[in-house]
Amino acid sequence: MFSAIFSEDTLAHSNYNSLQALFEKRFSHGLQFQASYTFSKSLDNASSFESAFNPLNFNATYGLSNFDARHRFVFNYVWDLPIPKYEGFKGQVLDGWEVSGILTFQSGFPIRITSQADIEQLDTTFDFEEPGQPNLTAPFKTHNPRIDGFVFDPNLFTNSTVAAGKIGNAPRTICCGPGINGTDMSFSKRTQIGERLQMEFRGDIFNVWNHAQFYSVDGNISSGTFGQPLHIRDPRLVQFALKFHF
Repeated sequence: MFSAIFSEDTLAHSNYNSLQALFEKRFSHGLQFQASYTFSKSLDNASSFESAFNPLNFNATYGLSNFDARHRFVFNYVWDLPIPKYEGFKGQVLDGWEVSGILTFQSGFPIRITSQADIEQLDTTFDFEEPGQPNLTAPFKTHNPRIDGFVFDPNLFTNSTVAAGKIGNAPRTICCGPGINGTDMSFSKRTQIGERLQMEFRGDIFNVWNHAQFYSVDGNISSGTFGQPLHIRDPRLVQFALKFHF
């Protein structure tokens, strides 16, 4: 008689398809930029070493990968500002300015749905993923966490209707958590001081528009924060640097 059997195997399979587009302007007339867009879909039945299978049907967990990002757009640029060249002190102040930046827009990652209530009595992994799946009782839709603090209504899921020995009908992952909307920007200036010295001033602004960007949505129905984002990316950050070359 066995009390428990633990097994680690390389059983997962995955499927990834994407459309990728790139538009690039090489540096000329003081300007260069690059725009890239990816439309993709990643599916698997386990997304990491810690993933747990339904032991009776390995494909029961097949769905969106934890890291699936349906849309991703990135735009970066470098621009030498077209300021007329001046002589003397005026030129020292106004000439040599450069602006650069990165804009990132991405769909949110799928939310991993799980439960600590081992109703099915089939799948425990002691220190990896939680063992169970709840039932999804109504069509899933997302909320704006800036309004009520929730990414989805936690009442859409329940453990109470999962029969003993059965696994809930909720998908392993469900789309989607909050996306990324980020704008980072830098400005710099090089100033020649005599023949041998050069001074470089630089300023960086991260999350220029100070958008609240949530991530890591709690998909564990047994948790008190079920349906809420657990983390938020950094607010607007500004830093300055001054460097001398000699």
